[in-house]
Amino acid sequence: MKNLLRYCLMLLLLFQTPADAQQAGEIDLYRHKVFVRQVFQQTKERLRPVLSATELQVLSGIDISVTDSWGVNAFATRTGGRDLVVVPGGMVAIIEWMADAMVVQQISGHNGFLEAYMRYLEDAMSENTDLIKQHQRPNPVWEPYSWSARPESGFAPVSVNRVRNDPQLSRKRNDMIFYSLQLLLLHELGHHMSGHLARPMNPQLINAGDAHELSKSRRREREADLWALRRAKDLKVPLLATSALYLFFAMSSQLDADEETASTHPSGLRRLSNFVDVALDEPNAKQLYANEPWWPEFRDSLAMLRQQFPAN
Repeated sequence: MKNLLRYCLMLLLLFQTPADAQQAGEIDLYRHKVFVRQVFQQTKERLRPVLSATELQVLSGIDISVTDSWGVNAFATRTGGRDLVVVPGGMVAIIEWMADAMVVQQISGHNGFLEAYMRYLEDAMSENTDLIKQHQRPNPVWEPYSWSARPESGFAPVSVNRVRNDPQLSRKRNDMIFYSLQLLLLHELGHHMSGHLARPMNPQLINAGDAHELSKSRRREREADLWALRRAKDLKVPLLATSALYLFFAMSSQLDADEETASTHPSGLRRLSNFVDVALDEPNAKQLYANEPWWPEFRDSLAMLRQQFPAN
């Protein structure tokens, strides 16, 4: 499974498609909040020509709420008579860091940087979650450029100026962030479009670990994923440019098949492999990779994962 993730990372690194690099350092969640609202409005406008009359009516009643939270779960909800998509500002920052880590690996030649940074970020998130539960102050979390300069990273420092001074690389980086966020918003819109909010889950049964209710929750997540991927193709979103989002899913939910049955969401690895399958269905995609030396092992690893996580 780790081999699959490694080769997925290699594949996705070939398709960095995002623009202006931000100053490394403290994250401005207000900037992220403004950005999310802009992407949400653009996405709604672009969706109108491809939706049915019923879907257009649903879309017109959905608004966006962006919180100051460093939480990592966006969600669809209905509250106070309003249909909302709620996105934590901190989640956008983490998607941005995933894109930056891809860029650092590309421009530096530091093989393994992306995977090492993902491990660091996963550990840091877990440690800070425990600290917050204990009412303690969380530790600082370093974005990729600053982390590359820290001795514990084991890599040579990479300056953010190398991205800022390269217009083409900056554009690719920002496209990756934009399209990842757009696909996230499409997923949450998919919950509204699929009528999930009209038939809410039972939180008591979820908390009690009821197998039927958990299975229904995972099925709804897959339905929202499928709706999002279909609409992404309608909007001609370059799916491999959304890799930062799916790498985040893979990092934050590395459940095996048994653990997945006790979760409200499909395993991040299942979602990653589903995503790769859809991305590889894009015109000429497989021909682009067929001669790459890593392709046979990637293909075999994907087939092995499919035995554990069947396509859906």
